[in-house]
Amino acid sequence: MDTFDLMKAPEKTKDVYEGSLLEADPTTEFPVYGHFNTGYPFIGVDEHVASTMISELQHFRPDLSCDFDKEYNPMSVCYWRDSCSDELFGDAKLTFAFGSDATFNLPMKELLVNYTASGESCCGFAMQ
Repeated sequence: MDTFDLMKAPEKTKDVYEGSLLEADPTTEFPVYGHFNTGYPFIGVDEHVASTMISELQHFRPDLSCDFDKEYNPMSVCYWRDSCSDELFGDAKLTFAFGSDATFNLPMKELLVNYTASGESCCGFAMQ
């Protein structure tokens, strides 16, 4: 699993396209940090979903913290001080239903992001 420094912008290379996304070649790669927003009513999610998810995640990692910390959690995601492990969640998925015609099934292991804070390995669960 790759490790990223979320406090630094991705390094630019000559292969990174810097123009309009609409003008980009369909095969162009864009370095991104992806996450899934669950706590914002503007996308149709109940305002209590985030607190429910935190409670569920604490069953897997009791040391989980979701509080903002400028040193360890500047992205305001849930994290713990240890490297990510693909085995932690196994094949578990988060399923979100929006109305009757939109459902998202997200493999939990795909939301894990390794990063380093103050020289310490951390794992972020990329969900806000």
